[in-house]
Amino acid sequence: MPLPSSPDDVAVRLGYARVSTADQNADLQIHALEEAGCHAIWTDKGVSGTTMKRPEFEACLKALQPGNVLVVWKLDRLGRKLSGLASLYDDLAARGVGIVSLSEGIDTRTQMGKVMMQMAGIFAEVEHELILERTRAGLEAARRKGHKGGRPRKINKLLIRDIVRDRESINPETGRRWTISALAKKYGVSVATISRVLTAENERSDEDR
Repeated sequence: MPLPSSPDDVAVRLGYARVSTADQNADLQIHALEEAGCHAIWTDKGVSGTTMKRPEFEACLKALQPGNVLVVWKLDRLGRKLSGLASLYDDLAARGVGIVSLSEGIDTRTQMGKVMMQMAGIFAEVEHELILERTRAGLEAARRKGHKGGRPRKINKLLIRDIVRDRESINPETGRRWTISALAKKYGVSVATISRVLTAENERSDEDR
């Protein structure tokens, strides 16, 4: 398959292929890259597009020189996350390296190719904002259910003392003894943590008798 039309048909083309599982076959990708005139091809087998450890991909990136073109069958071979693709495009553009996707007809050396990659960057920003929004909404929902986000609160002697003291006292909001779930909400820990603290204290009390 020939490369999409580009302003420079004599550029050195380095190909990259990837399959997510070891039993998948990369031959179709490699054949397409060979047909596109790639001078060398690197292949990662059994490597997910979301992982950072892609030895052949790293070797390919190191081999790229200014004026070269990185050729792939499809953009998702470079990575599944839009943010990662946008970052890669920026890094390679700064090095004077273009990106070509054979199946999608993208060539970042052309104006249209640049626009398409910029669109990917915009989508990446939207994706990031949506993730943040979902995270904030999740934390808020958890707080409403009596859980606090972030790192679990560290249990120390003072906290244990307060939990044990409150367990034997009256909850002013209910007029009854503090329940385990109410204590968990008050101190920002899990119900299981409160149960472990109280169980340990009861066992210690029995030993002291």
